[in-house]
Amino acid sequence: MLAASYAGYLNPDLEIEVLQVWLRFRAGDPHLADEILERASDEANRWVAARAEGRVQRRRFTDVLKIHGVVDNGYGIVTNALYRALFNKSANQIKAERRVVTTRDGFEITELAQVTLSEGLASERIEDEKCWGANECARATSTSASYIRDAVEAERRSRQAKRLV
Repeated sequence: MLAASYAGYLNPDLEIEVLQVWLRFRAGDPHLADEILERASDEANRWVAARAEGRVQRRRFTDVLKIHGVVDNGYGIVTNALYRALFNKSANQIKAERRVVTTRDGFEITELAQVTLSEGLASERIEDEKCWGANECARATSTSASYIRDAVEAERRSRQAKRLV
């Protein structure tokens, strides 16, 4: 590790510290992330919390998809059905528009929450309706996500109506 060697050239104690942080990072030490977030803003902490919860839900969702016969590019088909239902855009369109590599890294907290809730409800719908394969799972996912989109839009319209009064 070149960085640690250079740090050691400057200060032997710094080399040890750099190596310790690197090892904690490589091991996925959640305490390291927490130490970093201690210094981050409240907004950054809220976003990280929403992103982490979304990651957990995404794993549950993809497990359900796998059980229901989704394979290979089928995951992308289902994911795009969700994004189109919520945001009227595909994953590639969102990534290009927001200049991100990972679609969800470009989402605001409320968008992450919409995706997380949509995936949870879609998982239930897929299981209840015994969907099979990418196309059936995409249809079920789109339906669940559409209800979330409708609820968010209705909530926003209600605020607009109150401002106009």
